[in-house]
Amino acid sequence: MDEDQQLSIARALAEEAVRRLAETGEEAGEPIDPAALGPESALIRSALNLLAEAQAAAAIATPVDDDEPDDPPSTPVHDEEPEAEHLPHQPPATETDPSPEIEDQGAPAHNTAQDRGPSPEESIVAPAATNANDDPQATEGESLARDTDESSTSPERPTDAVPEPSAAEPPHPRIAFAVSANARVNESFQANIAVRGGEPEAVVVLDCEVPDGLGLAFDPAGAILQGIPTSAGDFALTVHYRFADADPDRPTMAATAMLTVNPDPRSLWQDRPSDREAAGWKSDAVHTLVAAGEDRRVVAASKRGRSHAHIGGFRDDDYCILVEEARPWTLIAVADGAGSAERARIGSHLAATTAARRAAAYLAGGLGETLVEHTLAGEAAQQRGAREVAYEVLGGAALAAVKAIEQAAERDGATVKDYATTLLLVGHRPLGERHLLIAFWVGDGAIAALEPFQAHLLGTPDGGAFAGQTRFLDRSIVADANAIMSRIRVTTVADLQALLVMSDGVSDAHFASDQDLADPVCWQTFWHLIEPLLAGEHPGEELLAWLDFWSPGNHDDRTIAVLW
Repeated sequence: MDEDQQLSIARALAEEAVRRLAETGEEAGEPIDPAALGPESALIRSALNLLAEAQAAAAIATPVDDDEPDDPPSTPVHDEEPEAEHLPHQPPATETDPSPEIEDQGAPAHNTAQDRGPSPEESIVAPAATNANDDPQATEGESLARDTDESSTSPERPTDAVPEPSAAEPPHPRIAFAVSANARVNESFQANIAVRGGEPEAVVVLDCEVPDGLGLAFDPAGAILQGIPTSAGDFALTVHYRFADADPDRPTMAATAMLTVNPDPRSLWQDRPSDREAAGWKSDAVHTLVAAGEDRRVVAASKRGRSHAHIGGFRDDDYCILVEEARPWTLIAVADGAGSAERARIGSHLAATTAARRAAAYLAGGLGETLVEHTLAGEAAQQRGAREVAYEVLGGAALAAVKAIEQAAERDGATVKDYATTLLLVGHRPLGERHLLIAFWVGDGAIAALEPFQAHLLGTPDGGAFAGQTRFLDRSIVADANAIMSRIRVTTVADLQALLVMSDGVSDAHFASDQDLADPVCWQTFWHLIEPLLAGEHPGEELLAWLDFWSPGNHDDRTIAVLW
């Protein structure tokens, strides 16, 4: 503090003192003029001396804390200016009463005020009592000492007493949870809530919150999530748990486990209508029921596959059923147009209808009876004769189908490959206690005659070098007599359960290999799926609805014909 500041403070103190002396003088009839006082006034010097004495008394009365010798003093001490050492802790100059009472350091600081009662001027000095910790009996020295000590500490300074630390539980590792498997919409689901990042036996899963309406519930007994999901997506599940060694009364902890519910694959397929204005358009789904001889019936159904429906494509499969009542022959033809061929829908229709009609015409024209005679003869030579007749009937039907496709290609300015299709053709005739069957097979699919403990596969499916490849009906198939004969079957069965003809959209889904196709057990299993559908009043509708079955990876057109 410089000399001017000291002088200003001293002058303020002196003026206050003079004011009070003036009041005293007025009471005595001896007024004093404050303006007559100057810096060298004896009264000012007296006020400064009183201030220095108060500072010295405060320094003497301030206790020293031996326990904390390294603590710095609350107020810096300057040897050159001792009189200003505690000035920042004093009340404002206009509220200070440097009365001579502080000269007696051992006397109570406020006894005089208490004896005479507070005056308006003394009420200004009242805050000094608070600096003595509100103790009216404290001495002035004690008051100054406490002021000094309090000024060196923050109002929020903690007490010297240190609380005893509470016993804490040992820290646990961070725990994460996962659902052990993904779910799928509309399928039964069961999975565990598994611990990740820790020891499973150290964690107790108490509950798992599942979104409302998801169709799943949590079983805490085995930490199992189960049910039938109703919605697809990624769902955050809240897992409530605690550690096995934790206090059971403590609040539980929570973590998140993600559950993935995959959509029902069926819901991903779209069903777009095919173009009705396109050449050769036909219905996306059809079925037919026809009565055959000897209380037998024939039913057929064909449905556009999901792969075609998804893009608004056509049903490339087709079938044809013909029954000659006068000549008890039943002809069934199933054709599967190549999906990559632009006019496959037309090619399959031409192949099935043309082949069935031409075969029926051959059988009705006398070849049918000749075939029966050779079959009934039973001799090897006669059996060869039956195959030769079948060659004329079925080979001639296949040739007629090839010609029909070639003519359509020429007429429409297309190629024969644009009409690529397979062809399965079979004829049935009751023969006393037995049943006569003739068949011609080009491409994939299947033809089978079922007996209670046997299955007669009437041909061999054509396959290519790669999966899904097959042969199609074209000029090369009918150009070689030996090739035609290799595709023809003639046989009789005693106890015919059913005659089944189907495209690969059905056979591939239920017969995974050629070995399965040759296995009677596989055929009986398949028949047990089909037979109940035929027992009702509307077997065609039932069979058509069944063709919508789900088989992963098998979404081609599906066609099946059954004589039973």
